[in-house]
Amino acid sequence: MGGYISRAERIARFARGYRSRDVSAGSHPDLTRPQVLRLHCFGTAHVARDGVPLDGAAGQRRLLAILSVLAAHGDAGVSRDKLLALLWPEGDPDRSRHALTQSLYNLRRALRCDDVIVVGADLRLNAARITSDVADFDAAVEHHEFERAAQLHVAPFLDGFFVGQSPEFERWASDQRNARALRACGVLDALADAADRRADHSMSAEWRRRRVVIDPLDTGAVMRLMRSLSAAGDCGSAQQQGRLHARRISDELGLSPGAEFDALMQRLRADGNSPVERSAGHSSPESPRNVAESASASDAPHREPTSLPQSQQAAITASRPRSLRWRWLAAAILPLAAVIVIALALRPSTAPATVPPAATTAHVEAQRLVVAPFRVAAADPSLRYLSEGMVELLAARLGDDSAARAVDPGAVLAAWRDAGLLGSADVPRDSAVSLARQLGGEMVVTGSVVGGTTHLVLSASVASTATGATVFSERVDGPVDSITTLVDRLATQLLATDAGVSERLSVHRLPPLRAVRAFLSGQAAYRREQYAEAVQQFERALDADSSFALAALRLALAADKLNGAEQHERALDLAWTYRDRLNAADRAHLEAFAGPRYPSPSSESEQLQAWNRAAMLAPDRSEVWQELGERFFYNGAVIGSVDWRTRATSALRRSLDLDPSADWSRTLLLLLAARSADTATLRQFATSDALQDPSLERAPFVRWRVAIALGDRPALAASRAAMPQMSASDLRWIALSGMYDAIDAEDAERAIHILKLRTTRSAELMDVLLAEHSMALNEGLPILALDVTEQLEQLFPASGAHLRLRVLDALYGDGDDESAKRAVAAMEQSASSAAPLTPDERAIRMANLCVLEQWRVAHGDRRSVAHTVRLMRDAAPMRRTLPVSTPARACSDLLDAMEAVEGRAPNARTRVQRLDALMLTGPAIGDAVNFAPIALARMYERLGAPRQALEAIRRRPYMSGWPRYLATARRDEGRLARELGERQEAATVLRRYLALRSGKGTVHPADASIREFVQSVGFE
Repeated sequence: MGGYISRAERIARFARGYRSRDVSAGSHPDLTRPQVLRLHCFGTAHVARDGVPLDGAAGQRRLLAILSVLAAHGDAGVSRDKLLALLWPEGDPDRSRHALTQSLYNLRRALRCDDVIVVGADLRLNAARITSDVADFDAAVEHHEFERAAQLHVAPFLDGFFVGQSPEFERWASDQRNARALRACGVLDALADAADRRADHSMSAEWRRRRVVIDPLDTGAVMRLMRSLSAAGDCGSAQQQGRLHARRISDELGLSPGAEFDALMQRLRADGNSPVERSAGHSSPESPRNVAESASASDAPHREPTSLPQSQQAAITASRPRSLRWRWLAAAILPLAAVIVIALALRPSTAPATVPPAATTAHVEAQRLVVAPFRVAAADPSLRYLSEGMVELLAARLGDDSAARAVDPGAVLAAWRDAGLLGSADVPRDSAVSLARQLGGEMVVTGSVVGGTTHLVLSASVASTATGATVFSERVDGPVDSITTLVDRLATQLLATDAGVSERLSVHRLPPLRAVRAFLSGQAAYRREQYAEAVQQFERALDADSSFALAALRLALAADKLNGAEQHERALDLAWTYRDRLNAADRAHLEAFAGPRYPSPSSESEQLQAWNRAAMLAPDRSEVWQELGERFFYNGAVIGSVDWRTRATSALRRSLDLDPSADWSRTLLLLLAARSADTATLRQFATSDALQDPSLERAPFVRWRVAIALGDRPALAASRAAMPQMSASDLRWIALSGMYDAIDAEDAERAIHILKLRTTRSAELMDVLLAEHSMALNEGLPILALDVTEQLEQLFPASGAHLRLRVLDALYGDGDDESAKRAVAAMEQSASSAAPLTPDERAIRMANLCVLEQWRVAHGDRRSVAHTVRLMRDAAPMRRTLPVSTPARACSDLLDAMEAVEGRAPNARTRVQRLDALMLTGPAIGDAVNFAPIALARMYERLGAPRQALEAIRRRPYMSGWPRYLATARRDEGRLARELGERQEAATVLRRYLALRSGKGTVHPADASIREFVQSVGFE
């Protein structure tokens, strides 16, 4: 890693009297030296030189975004205005232009190449200096170099890449990702067809297998793969592919692949069971090989022509893999039109579709939904216009942002007119279905308008043109003068019903259509564990309707996955405020997640009961069982469940039973086995194929963790080599595991360092600095921890986090007392100011006051604590989440117990027990999760209750936030366990304590005796 400074070197620099600095900070690169660089856009975006990825400034997201936009547009170039619209959409024009100019300058410096971008009327990449995989892919497709194109498209375009505060860029990237995926599908189909013509069925199966990976819900593509596998003599794999596809279709969409698919499965089973057909190379009229060769007739509705180069090109540029549209829905919430196209595509007709007239075939590929003229039975003649008007109004709303998935209203009306049905009082359903089919529609919307001069009722049904069966129906009513609102409500209900969430929206107040679209897009991203995208979509839903409680709940859950504290708290507050608009199951989910007493802390038993109730009310929701399993995984020890591992495993398995694609549940099950050193389970389930499965969530981190658990040195070396290319989430989990599991401190340090090099946003930088601070304290390096607080002071002085950390470090983490005293003085001086405070200043003062009172009580000063407790209990919940801060109500309970113990109050034990009963984790506790177990244990010890002290300090969360004072907690836990005669338990936790002690920093007075004790127990 360029610029990496080892812990030993950093400590040595401190000894010489100055802080560590980035060795590259003062360098002056040669900006004139010609270079050839390579931009990788497929998969994880990065720039490489000589095959080695560049880090540091070259890895900044906005710079990579600029390069990616230029690469995707090739020689045509991109105007500055378009770059500004994509990457600085909301900024002041002058400032945005300055930001772009500065970014281009930074990009040249980061790449050490001053002519990497050709500047003219438009901007474009200098092909002599930098190449890109996306430009090479586009060129290979254009020149029919399909094998080259297939080699280049190794992953989705800009997979998992986003730029903060740039929604326009997100939409652009999504469009580019879909376009390249479509071209790749066409390329792979063409290659597979060519292999079939050569009778190379094994190679055909390989190409088709890759095609199915891109679009696993495309039944036609899966059937072609099955035929190729069968023709290659691998009938068993063909059947396995079919079974997996049928299960995926059922689990994800609740549908059946269709009669044609079932017939193919039956033929494969019959062929596979026939001794004659199992003989190598045998071919008969009904053999798998001949089934594959005769596929053109039966598979025609699913395939694009690919027999000639020209048609191959057409397949690439014009093909529309049906179930890939579902993926577009998941990425950008296509409206109802796209959703129902998928539903029909996954249920092939048992009879050939009617061939549409030549005049209408132009609409077939791009437009699949037909909105038919509505039947009008209204007393007011002026409403007759709605018969044709609903075609325009509803098609426009269902077709927004959908790449014209609805057939053009003009074409629909012309077809009805030519059939003599326009203006008919009642068009037979079969006629409407037939006409829609001729227009290339796969679904048809029919409906009616009923009402008088003041009130209307709009009804609509969606039917399959293949079977004529009704898929679903909806109805709305309201005043005549609100026709546009009624149409919006109808479109909203149709969309929500098709997505399966209509029962979760308030029947009294539907959110706006655009809010529902954004919410469903967020839901789809959340299910794919793409939490950053989910957060953006839920935010858009709340921008459209700030009282959309369900979107607020989902935003809180998604932000929690990303450790986005501010978004999490704001969303949770909105969801709680409007919780009466949630149905019973979602309200129970909210109460379980936030705690039933939110914003106050809840007790352990209350929290556990809330989660159990949420699971009971939603027994068929995989996500609820997954989150229940997560809570036991993270907080099993906190809630006092002695069998938390068993309960976590049970809940996660239930989640997988309900949804086999719940990859996060699978990941957590593997991590549970790794944590408990269950090598038998790991060897059974963490196979090489399972760990390489692209659907495995946090796969790079899991491979690293499993390699350590199994002692697999080659696999561990491979994981370490891949660390520079790992995602931020994987690196974060490596750092967390290094501390919580007390394993491989060097890897944890390196992960934090890589994260810091990539950081581009202030919130991310704050998080990385807190990670460095935690690592330093747990390794016994308080001088480095103090240095981090100085960096925080320089970068975020207004937050006051540096002052609070210095005090808390002295109280709970072997920090420097003199630095803490100076911080106390600074906070007291700030608190004495009588100037009016803004809401943000009040939040900072309250956070400071919580820390100040802990310091005072710990040093025997109880004069102001009672007043502070009253002040905090009366305080309104803060709307802003500060780093290193504890919510006022949780802090008041903590200070109340501390004051009772120090003042030897008669009811001191009762007050400590009441505090101990609280759920010391989650949204209502905030930063106190880091020190509350230590404070509780100390209070119990002062009261002469060592057993309760030991139980309290063991109630700590796992893999949840940076564990600043974990070393102190382990040391105190080991001491208490040893005093109570639990020698083996004491040795276990003290080994973890010693595992992170570098031996290069400050040695705690107890370390020598701890080492002697651990060694002595090892010989028992």
